[in-house]
Amino acid sequence: MKADQQVLEALAKLNETTNQMAAAEEAQTAVLIEIAADIDTLLAGGSDTGLSDDTQAQLASFSDRLKAVAEFETAQVDTLKSIAAKNDPVA
Repeated sequence: MKADQQVLEALAKLNETTNQMAAAEEAQTAVLIEIAADIDTLLAGGSDTGLSDDTQAQLASFSDRLKAVAEFETAQVDTLKSIAAKNDPVA
C-alpha cells in the first residue's frame, strides 16, 4: 500500500505541474495575441504609418507567425487541461 500512496503522490505532483504548464502557456499565448493585435492595428493605418511597403509586409508576416504560434499553443493548453482533467498525466 505504501507503493500505491507514493504513486498517487507522484501523480498528484504531475497533475499540478501539468496545470502549471497550461497556465504558463495560456499567459504566453495571450502575450503573442496582444503583440499580433498591436502590429495589425499599426498596419491598419496603411500608407499613413510612414513605413515602407516592404517593412509593412514583414510586419504582417511576423504578425501571422505570432498568430500561428498562438494557435499551436492554444492546442497545447487544451491538451494539457484535458490530461489534467482526466487526473491521468500519462494518458
